[in-house]
Amino acid sequence: MAAFADPADPAVVGGAAGTKAPKGAQYTVLTSGSTGLPKAVAVGQTALGALLTWYRELTGLGPGDRHSLLIGVAFDPHLMELWAALSSGAALVVAPEAVRWDPVALTDWWRAAGITVGVLPTPLAEPVLDRPWPGGLPLRHLVVGGDRLRRAPGPDVTATVHNAYGPAEATVVTTVHSMAPGADHGTGAPPIGRPIPGAIVLVTDENGRPLPRGEAGELRIGGQGLAIGYLDAGLTAERFVSAPDEVDGTDRVYRTGDRVLMRPDGVLEFLGRLDDQVKVSGVRIEPAEVEAALERDPRVRRAAVVARPAPAGGGAPVLAFVQPAAGGGPVDAAPLLDAVRPWLPEQAVPSVLRLVDAFPLDANGKIDRAALLKAEETAAQQDGQGGPEEATPTERTVLRLCRELLGRTGLTLADNLLDAGGTSVTAARLLAALEEECGVRLRAPLLLRQPDLRAVARLIDERRPAAD
Repeated sequence: MAAFADPADPAVVGGAAGTKAPKGAQYTVLTSGSTGLPKAVAVGQTALGALLTWYRELTGLGPGDRHSLLIGVAFDPHLMELWAALSSGAALVVAPEAVRWDPVALTDWWRAAGITVGVLPTPLAEPVLDRPWPGGLPLRHLVVGGDRLRRAPGPDVTATVHNAYGPAEATVVTTVHSMAPGADHGTGAPPIGRPIPGAIVLVTDENGRPLPRGEAGELRIGGQGLAIGYLDAGLTAERFVSAPDEVDGTDRVYRTGDRVLMRPDGVLEFLGRLDDQVKVSGVRIEPAEVEAALERDPRVRRAAVVARPAPAGGGAPVLAFVQPAAGGGPVDAAPLLDAVRPWLPEQAVPSVLRLVDAFPLDANGKIDRAALLKAEETAAQQDGQGGPEEATPTERTVLRLCRELLGRTGLTLADNLLDAGGTSVTAARLLAALEEECGVRLRAPLLLRQPDLRAVARLIDERRPAAD
């Protein structure tokens, strides 16, 4: 997914047929954004250099450090892993494939490999931070990014955790919120913080005019980290626009499409995507705000809210999917919905609430809301029809977890996890869910090698303690 360009030969990379990387491009990376259509972003040397300088200073990276190399080259945060370590004299330690998506194996590897600085995509960081923090880890700094972080690290986490935000169009990181170890950072989603050196952030109205602090609007980014643009000139003109006259230090800004609010202290709160907004009975609904209201409850680990077209008989189209917190007690739909009513307009209170053990994820590790909606519609169509009778309790558990994780209610025990759309991210989520429900911990490569889900269940039964 990522391709590096030789600035002396702009024809070595291309997007659509006939396009070339613009002059001065240091690398290009494909990003799907919210539309799902690939877009090739060209980034210059100055922007990449500014990112690496900031990252080295943030972490104090130097010859005495051991930095993990865990993220694949299709995801641009790997630039911090690779080039920051090599340019600072730190050792670069490649993570074995077996530990990449297993929270327990990963932290064990951190300790054994002496990792002091690391980067994790949010979907993997969350299960790592949710577990009791292992003692004796040498890790000093952990940078997390790629999706909304739903929980701040607990007081037992001994590393400084940096919640980073930034699109590929602004060279990986634009803002960061750092959380020191041992402090109480609350239970809600942490903010995305303040701009890194050289970055300029604006909160604007629909016409691109800057808004005062305390008002929500679209985030636009300018400054040193701004990309050259897309390989598609038309798309560049649409998303990279002139900066407002009253803004100094940047001629252009990138329209992120993200809705944010700048607090009085200058810290940015992420509120969701502008294109996720829906109207219900004339009231504009922000799915991210509904999710935040649900996540206030300590029994809720994570929530995802989607909207569907109103049925012929009327009724609110807001659906909520909730992943219960480990050890948080039973979650009953009616009391939970009653608890969020004081925080939401009545039209935003979900009409349906479903409990899930894990969420289906897209290729970038983000919650696949389209899959959730499709699964709900399929379940509604099949309601009352019953399903296949699985032979063993373990098979029923495996099938249920995989259906919920992939958003495919038609999945059978004869299906293969990879063929059904599973990825290494899916495997990580499934491993954690299976360990919690079955008491057996498997490795991701072993899980993905099984020919079908029935074999997965058999593997779990074979590894159960004899007392079971």
